[in-house]
Amino acid sequence: KTLFKKPIDFQSVDEVPVDIVCLLLMPAQGTLTHLNALASIARRLRSAEVLRSIRSASSPEQVYATLANEDV
Repeated sequence: KTLFKKPIDFQSVDEVPVDIVCLLLMPAQGTLTHLNALASIARRLRSAEVLRSIRSASSPEQVYATLANEDV
């Protein structure tokens, strides 16, 4: 998890500065697995509740629990 103290301009389509960055480290083979993981994270990050939880997390474990919890 990376939360920037000051959001950065990422020249995104919505022009909203970036304050959360996710990194996936996966083996080179298994492209479908990469795409599924990326799609899952993208879906979770659409939720305002998930974003609030990530921004208020005090540990990487809390961020992981938020992303892994399908009930949030």
